[in-house]
Amino acid sequence: FSQFAEQKAAVFTRASIKEQEEKQLARLSTELRRDIASKSFQNSVSSNSLSYEEMNKLLNDLASVEAVGRLVIDLPL
Repeated sequence: FSQFAEQKAAVFTRASIKEQEEKQLARLSTELRRDIASKSFQNSVSSNSLSYEEMNKLLNDLASVEAVGRLVIDLPL
């Protein structure tokens, strides 16, 4: 390690974990869209709920999340 390295700040990544994260994010996005559509269809979205624009922003934010594949490890150990 260089004099500037901080072992506690190290990031360890794996491609296989990144793929799992991508699948989980896609599944979550699909389930969220399905839940929102179901609630909208049933007219159960009250005035206290998120607006369409807010829901759409939430879904877009979720779709833009990039999987990293980070694995938490105790590097000093």
